[in-house]
Amino acid sequence: MAKTEHRPTSRVLDILELLANNQEGLSLTEIAEAIDAPKSSILPLMHTMAQRKFIFFNANFFISFLN
Repeated sequence: MAKTEHRPTSRVLDILELLANNQEGLSLTEIAEAIDAPKSSILPLMHTMAQRKFIFFNANFFISFLN
C-alpha cells in the first residue's frame, strides 16, 4: 500500500508546528507563505482551530499558538 498524506491534516499539523515555534504569532499571510498554501485554503482550518481553542487571534490580527 502506498503511503500518502491527507493534505488538510498535514496542513493543520504544519500550522501548529509553525506557531509552536513562533510564540509572538504570525499573520495569515506569513503562515500561508511558510507552508506554501493558499490563504483561502488555510483560513477555514484556522477558524476551526480557533473555535476549538487550539489557537487564538490577538488584537493585531496575528494568530498565536496556545501553550
